[in-house]
Amino acid sequence: MIASIAAVSKLFKHLVMPAVNVINAVPIASFTILALMAMDSSQLPVFVAFVTVMPIVFYNTLKGIESTDPALLQMASVFNVPWWKKALYIYFKTVAPYVVSAATVGIGFAWKSGIAAELIGIVRGTIGASLHTARIHLSTSDLFAWTITIVLLSYCMERLFRLIFRKVMKWQSN
Repeated sequence: MIASIAAVSKLFKHLVMPAVNVINAVPIASFTILALMAMDSSQLPVFVAFVTVMPIVFYNTLKGIESTDPALLQMASVFNVPWWKKALYIYFKTVAPYVVSAATVGIGFAWKSGIAAELIGIVRGTIGASLHTARIHLSTSDLFAWTITIVLLSYCMERLFRLIFRKVMKWQSN
């Protein structure tokens, strides 16, 4: 949504880009500690994952919108195509590969940053808390087991996303 507005309004883009660049540059640990001062630790993983993934999705979506073929947009204007049809049939098809790329990278980053936030915030009953316990007890087997679990969860979530996306693309092309 923010990328869509930034693609339309140069002023908004110039206003939002420094903030997105700062969010992108701040280390996950710093965000987690700052957020922990402002919110309950149970909300921390979702917030940190969002803040970590948002710049990835923003940059990719903006690039996808900006790379839309101007000739297609001009043709749509000549034939008075409604904005929602332009969005669905022109922008969606152009932006889709960029969003898939962002989501593929973003899912992995969301898991990493969310679990780092759980570990730093010591959120009870979470994978991050279990990693923290494994670290305290020097339990390498637990550490590897949780790491493998995280990798498998991330992989399954990415595959599920791609499956849903393929179904949406197939539905959209009909």
